[in-house]
Amino acid sequence: MNRNIIPIGIDIDSVKSIFGSKDEVLFKQLLKSNFFKKFDEEFSFKNELYDIIFNYVPVQNRIIKPSKLFGLIKGDNGRGLEGDWNDYGYALLTICCFLGKKFSNDEAVFNYDESWWQINTLLRANKASFDLARMLESRQIFDTPYEKDELYINYYSKEEVLEFVTHILNIENEIKKENLPMYETLKNGLLNCKENNLDLVIFSHEI
Repeated sequence: MNRNIIPIGIDIDSVKSIFGSKDEVLFKQLLKSNFFKKFDEEFSFKNELYDIIFNYVPVQNRIIKPSKLFGLIKGDNGRGLEGDWNDYGYALLTICCFLGKKFSNDEAVFNYDESWWQINTLLRANKASFDLARMLESRQIFDTPYEKDELYINYYSKEEVLEFVTHILNIENEIKKENLPMYETLKNGLLNCKENNLDLVIFSHEI
C-alpha cells in the first residue's frame, strides 16, 4: 500500500459552519479555486459541493423518515445530502484546501516510505500517545454520507496538535539527513497549527 497524505491546518468548526450556509459568494469562489479545478479534472463533485452549502439541513430542522416494509423502503436521515462518500470527500478536500493551509503543495513529501517509518518509530520510542499511523486511518468527521473507501479522512484536535508539536520537537536531533524534508514540512505545519490555533485534518488517497 502507498498513499499520498494531504495534511491541512484548519479550524474544524469553520468547515462545519459552511454546511447549509447558502453562501453563494463562497460557492462561486470555490468553483474558481485552483483546488477545485485540480481535483475536478478527475472527479466530478460540483453537485455535492452545492449540496453541502445549499441543501444541508441542520439537525433541529430535520424530518427523519424511518425505513418501512422491513427495510425494503429506505429511510431518510433528513440531512439533505445524498450520494457517494468519495464525491463528498473531494468536495470537503476542496473546502479545506481553500479555507485552510496545506502543509505542502508537493503531495510526494508525505509518501508512505522510509522517512515516514523513521519519524513514526521515533515518536513511538518517545512514548507519544499517538503517532503518524492515524494519518493512514479514516473516520467520519463531517455530517455527510461516509464509508471507508478510496479517499480517507481523519484529524487531530487542537489539543492533540499541541502534544504532537512537543513530541516532534523532541525527536529532531535523531532524524536522518535524508528524512529531513518530510520532518521539516511536518514540524513547520504543526507549528503553524499551534500558532494559529488550528486543528489538523488529513486526507489521503492511494497512488
